[in-house]
Amino acid sequence: MREFSNDFADHIAANTTTLANCWRITRSDGVILGFTDHDLELTFDGTIFYPSYGSDIGEVTSKLGAQTDSSEIIGIVNSNAISEDDVLLGRYDGARVETFKVNWRNINIFHLLRTDYIGEISRADGVFRAELRSAQYAINIAKGKIYQSFCNARLGDAQCQIDKNLASNKIATSVISLENSFSISVNLLSGFADNWFSFGTAIWNDGKRKAKKDIITTHKNESA
Repeated sequence: MREFSNDFADHIAANTTTLANCWRITRSDGVILGFTDHDLELTFDGTIFYPSYGSDIGEVTSKLGAQTDSSEIIGIVNSNAISEDDVLLGRYDGARVETFKVNWRNINIFHLLRTDYIGEISRADGVFRAELRSAQYAINIAKGKIYQSFCNARLGDAQCQIDKNLASNKIATSVISLENSFSISVNLLSGFADNWFSFGTAIWNDGKRKAKKDIITTHKNESA
């Protein structure tokens, strides 16, 4: 049974209510965005929730046991908030979505209804649809070590124990050209043997992919 604070319970028990829906999205990179279906911005719980016209959350499908509940949030891709580029770059994959009910006449009266995580996102004609998965979906994520012929550690993590901050293990470089959808040419890597950076990480410092991290599949030096 869902439990409410006394103030929230008293409000919903009244003859009339002044409730609005609010959603707080926390991306994996730490960026926090707040939206509401109210016509004015609301500020509570340390977040500003901006009006998001045309956004809605679908019906939640509840399941028994440890199965994952699911629902859907639908909205218009707004370049000032959720840009299509950020959706395409995966910045919202796995993002946490908190759904609130708030008394817009007294923002101190609010309740967190549920917490979900964004699964698949689709987009068409400027409209995005994000599948929301309940926290139970984490049960399906593999935990612990996997023993296999190929190394399952991430470069630089506690299991790998390689110090990525050593000067011999990193370099700042720039892109010379885009060869195809899967490879780029960069400069200043001639001092490193072929495949030295294979299975390493490329961190983008500017451009559309700024702050994104990509796995380097292979690294090969080519003569001019």
